[in-house]
Amino acid sequence: VGCCFSNSEAKDMAKFDLVILTMEAAEYNADGIKRLRELNPDITILPYVPSQGVVFSNPSNIRQQLIDEVQPDWYLRRPNGERISRYEGEYDMNITKQDVRVGITDFVDNLNTMTCKGVNCWDGVFYDVVEDNLNFLGEIDLNDDGQVDSQNYVNTQWVKAYKKMFKRTRKKLGNKKTIIINGVSNESLQANINGRMFEDFPTPWHADGNWESIVDNTKNLKKRNYNPTGIVYSAQGTQTDYKKLRYSLASGLISGTYAGYDNGIGIHNSVWIYDEYDVALGKPLGPAYNVLNNNHPKKIQKGLWRRNFENGVVILNSTKKKRKVNFKTGFEKITGTQDPDVNNGKYVGSVTVNKHDGVILLGRLSEIENAPFINGSYAKVFDAEGKKRRHSFFVYDSNHAGGSQIIKMTNKTIVAGQTDVSIYNKNGSRIAKFAPFGENYKGVVNIAIGNVGSSRKKDVSLVVGSRGSGGQVKIYDLNGNALNPGCYPYGTSFNGGVNVAVGDVMGGTKEEIIVAPRSDGGPHVKIIDKNCKLLTPGFQAYDPSSRSGVSLGVGNVTGGDREEIITGPGAGMSPHVKVFNKNGKLLTPGFFPYNKNDKSGLFITTADINEDGKDEILTNSFRIFE
Repeated sequence: VGCCFSNSEAKDMAKFDLVILTMEAAEYNADGIKRLRELNPDITILPYVPSQGVVFSNPSNIRQQLIDEVQPDWYLRRPNGERISRYEGEYDMNITKQDVRVGITDFVDNLNTMTCKGVNCWDGVFYDVVEDNLNFLGEIDLNDDGQVDSQNYVNTQWVKAYKKMFKRTRKKLGNKKTIIINGVSNESLQANINGRMFEDFPTPWHADGNWESIVDNTKNLKKRNYNPTGIVYSAQGTQTDYKKLRYSLASGLISGTYAGYDNGIGIHNSVWIYDEYDVALGKPLGPAYNVLNNNHPKKIQKGLWRRNFENGVVILNSTKKKRKVNFKTGFEKITGTQDPDVNNGKYVGSVTVNKHDGVILLGRLSEIENAPFINGSYAKVFDAEGKKRRHSFFVYDSNHAGGSQIIKMTNKTIVAGQTDVSIYNKNGSRIAKFAPFGENYKGVVNIAIGNVGSSRKKDVSLVVGSRGSGGQVKIYDLNGNALNPGCYPYGTSFNGGVNVAVGDVMGGTKEEIIVAPRSDGGPHVKIIDKNCKLLTPGFQAYDPSSRSGVSLGVGNVTGGDREEIITGPGAGMSPHVKVFNKNGKLLTPGFFPYNKNDKSGLFITTADINEDGKDEILTNSFRIFE
């Protein structure tokens, strides 16, 4: 990408793990670099620096610093003293000279000390135009003796110079910076760099663009590169060539490299986002293997390649004809908008992949994490606009009774029955059991978790609400200890029960408790703190005269800087899901996850099912057949 990009482009760019910008970005767009780091603290941002040349035309202040260091004897020259130039405004430097290497590497080091609005601008360097063969440049005089140096001598000295240059760059930048080159896979140059870019993937000037040669070369380079390795498959084409995009991306996922797709060599200034980019596959479960070669499945050759991930699978066809793969268990296609023939959201037991194409498939959902669900129900998955994001799925934990409310965390599981709440550790052993509303209470215990009253993420509290018993709300720690005596958000005379949710709807460092009547009460949603202090007047989610109650969820479903309140009516009303802000402003028109005539009631929860940083709205139903 060039130096300058808009805020909307920054939001898209922040989705990438690696971004390469012109060095001028630190001068002309420091705010943009800061914004990228705010949106993605783990992003790697590298400045584009030609490894062997200096562009003199229209220099920025930053580039001028390098130009000012250039001496007359720095230039790469022909035997007659003519300076070698590849294009107008550029001159090649003779990197076999120590002063040239020192000048370039010191310049790169200075770039990495720059700050952009209080944050580090750069995380290393992207050296372009790295070559181990200069035969195409014609006659060259490396040692300024007026004689034509042999091609073998020039190439040998050139590689030695790069080796010294990269070693000095690593010494100056340290072991935590990323150094990536674009050009060659010469083994003698790999020790101090993190990797190389294969431009115009599959790179036509590397083994004539042979896919298996590039992938095999990638394996070889990783053994020699500085850790962590950073090899890049960069494909170029038109914005709607989805097949080419998928081939590059799938190749990267198969090989364990970065992968990207933009508008062409010499340009590289497009920010294109594709359906596949929002898919969270999780960690790989092992290396890729060729399903067409049972005897030697890991041998790099043309084939139908598969790699399994925590949340799905990647299939790539590097052969010259269509190939079909059958699965023992079903997968789900991405629900996309750009290429519906491929990303149509369907369940599949097999998939046919065109030649030189790839596909990403998702595993079938079976769990909801860090959010309450009704055990033994079907869950539907929607975005804030009501668009179906994944197929509905059966969510059930066989260790616990059907109909109970469950929250599955990383190290604990919370189960709420009609009377008791039980907390289990990761091994399944019960570590706490208590009856928040007394042993004689028989109804439903509603549960939610969050950082109530604390800004520390580890201070997770359990909030419970009752079906009856005065409509009481109580707070416990995850060992079952009561943290306060509780309160009655709708008064002690109200016996309709209280639904609870927890989230950051106010935009502070602590999360709030959101409550609503469970049944026999109006749809009055309130926001309270840990001491049951009313934080806002609340709002009516539905017709104030209704007595169906309100199911609640809280999550960041719009992608903003705070969470929203999601509501669904209880039994007796049409299943109209709505999304509100803290003041009761309706943020979307809402949607009906079930038939409008279905008045059996909803159970609402939210979770980042797609692991894309934005929560989805999940509706639970006891209906097995719909």
